[in-house]
Amino acid sequence: MENGKGKALYLHVKDYLLDRIKKMEPTYNQLEPENQLAVKFKVSRQTIRQAMTDLIREGIISRWHGKGNYGHPSVMNLSMRIDQKSDFKLFLENSGYTVKMMLSDSQKTASSWAMRKRIPEASSRQVITFEKYYYADNDLAVHCRYELFEEYIKKPIKSGITTGTFNDFLKNYTTVNSTYTLAWVRAGQNTDIARKFVIDQGNSMIIWDEVFFNHLEQKIFFVEVYFNPQIMDLSFNCTF
Repeated sequence: MENGKGKALYLHVKDYLLDRIKKMEPTYNQLEPENQLAVKFKVSRQTIRQAMTDLIREGIISRWHGKGNYGHPSVMNLSMRIDQKSDFKLFLENSGYTVKMMLSDSQKTASSWAMRKRIPEASSRQVITFEKYYYADNDLAVHCRYELFEEYIKKPIKSGITTGTFNDFLKNYTTVNSTYTLAWVRAGQNTDIARKFVIDQGNSMIIWDEVFFNHLEQKIFFVEVYFNPQIMDLSFNCTF
C-alpha cells in the first residue's frame, strides 16, 4: 500500500523510526509500542511490523519478548558496514569522501593462487583479469583485482574512469549476471599495493576474497580486494 506520493506506507514508518533512533541515548532507547505507532500513523499493525522487521534485520532494532522494541543508534553510526553490502563507493561517500573509480586494461592470464583456493576448477580454465581502483579525495582507498572466466567476456575492458553500477559493468562487458556472492576476510602483505597506498610496505592489510555466482549456482568470477588501512574502517554488526 502506498500514499499519494507513491511511497509505501511502511517506508514512512521506517523513516520515522530511523530518525527517532538516531537521537536516542543509552538506557533511553525503548520505542513506542506497535499499537501506538499504528494509531499515530493511521495504519495497520502489519504495516508497523513490516517497518520493524526491516530494521530488526538490519540490526538497528531488537525485539525483546515481554519488554518491547529497542533502538540501537550505535549501529546507525557504522559507515562501512560489510555485513549488509560490499558497495565500497557508498562506504566512502558515507564517510564524506569524494570518490573516483578507475579501471585498468584487461589481459589474458592464468588464474591466481587466490582464485584457485576459492574456485579450484579455475586451475584448468583461462581467465581475463583487470584492476579497479577506488580513490577517496585522490588517495587510493581500495584496490580490486578481478578474474573472470574468458568465456563470459564480451569485449576487452579499457582503462579509464568508470561511473556505472556493478550491474552496468556486467551488462556492458559480460554475458552473465550475478545473483549473490560469498566473501572471506583474511590478512596479508603486498609490497606493491602498500606502495600504491603510500603506507609502510611491511604493514599487514585486510584482504577480501569474493566469489560471484549466477542464478544457475555457477561460479562466474573472483575478486581479491585490498583495503587501505588509513582510510577504510570496515565494521559489521553481530546479533545474539
